[in-house]
Amino acid sequence: MSAYSVLFVDDEPITRRISLRLLAPHFDVIEADNGVQALAQIDKFGARIGVVVTDIKMEKMDGLSLIDNISIHHPDISII
Repeated sequence: MSAYSVLFVDDEPITRRISLRLLAPHFDVIEADNGVQALAQIDKFGARIGVVVTDIKMEKMDGLSLIDNISIHHPDISII
């Protein structure tokens, strides 16, 4: 397993499920279904998260707002 986790953010359950199957053999994967939940996961898991893979169009907080927030408050986390 990887030394860090991937936070996968997407509001589509099927996309999260398929991505989890592809990523899980190689990484610890943490899931979130919107930007607000993603920020809560970052607060919960902290430095364990090394990269965030995010959808752009989501309810509550879109991917662009999430990217802005992570860039400001967690500049050590990479974003895809």
